[in-house]
Amino acid sequence: MKKNDKTELVTKHDLHIELTILKQELQKDLKDEIESSGKKYRDDILTRLDDVMGQLADLREDKVLAIHQTNVLRKDVDDHEARITKLEHLQPAA
Repeated sequence: MKKNDKTELVTKHDLHIELTILKQELQKDLKDEIESSGKKYRDDILTRLDDVMGQLADLREDKVLAIHQTNVLRKDVDDHEARITKLEHLQPAA
C-alpha cells in the first residue's frame, strides 16, 4: 500500500494488512507449486510402474511357457527311458 501524501505515514495496521495479503498469495503459490510437483511426480511413478508391470507380465508368461516345455520334455524322457529298458530286455545277451 503506497501513501501519496508525505504527511501520512504507514501504520502497523497497514503493514499487517499488506503482510497478510502477501502471506495468502505466497501460500496459494506454494500450494499450486506443490500440487504441480506432486502431479508430475505421480505421473513419473505411474509411468515407471506401467513398465515394471509389463515386464512382470512377460516374466509370468515366460514362466508358464517354461513349465509347459519342461512337462513335455519330462514326458519324452520318461517315454525314452521306458523304450530303452524294453529294448534292452528284447536284445539277446552277447
